[in-house]
Amino acid sequence: MQKEQRLTLEDLSAATGMTARNVRAYQTKGLIPPPTRQGRRSVYSGEHLRRLQAIERARARGASLSLIASHLAEGNPLDDDTLIGWDPTPRRPPGTGEAAVAPGAGRRTGRARRTDVAGMLATLDQQRDPAARTSLEQLIAAGVFQLEGRRVYTARDLAAAMTALQRQGLPVELALGVAERAMTAAGPIVDAVRATLAGSGATAATAPSHLGEIAVCVVRHVVGGARPG
Repeated sequence: MQKEQRLTLEDLSAATGMTARNVRAYQTKGLIPPPTRQGRRSVYSGEHLRRLQAIERARARGASLSLIASHLAEGNPLDDDTLIGWDPTPRRPPGTGEAAVAPGAGRRTGRARRTDVAGMLATLDQQRDPAARTSLEQLIAAGVFQLEGRRVYTARDLAAAMTALQRQGLPVELALGVAERAMTAAGPIVDAVRATLAGSGATAATAPSHLGEIAVCVVRHVVGGARPG
């Protein structure tokens, strides 16, 4: 019987090419189980390594971290059959000009509302700003940015805001720092949204989206310096 691997956080990070901070972020989001404890040390297994590798393969196929987390939370395996089902390549039924309506179609629609910002972020490699790189890694881990090969995608409205800041002479690392702080602050907001939905018995699929828009509008209102009349 083959002995199970025992990896430190540093071992796991090196084996996956991820930072230790991102590994912890994945653990916080429930994407990987917590490590076991051996005295004061946290020990990871080969299962953690395989799970992280499977997650990266899924992300390369265009799956968001939220989709992966939901899939795993339902007790479903993250195996090769699942990854094939998540292939983002649009398919058309024979003899028609319309894309087939199939499981995952909503995800493909969401992909169409993204923008590649790899060119904008290329300056980070030249500047070697560790804080900006850490912000970017955290935003990728959270699914705000999606890394696909050499391309980095994000929502069009976020990309437009970052582009506008650049045109005004503000550096991209400033935008990343604000985005990371917003992501961190979003945790309590997400909890509040879930509690609101649970308490109201709301079942409409669009309710979480509208509540998210309310949060965005309030933040924009406060940041803009406006005050209620």
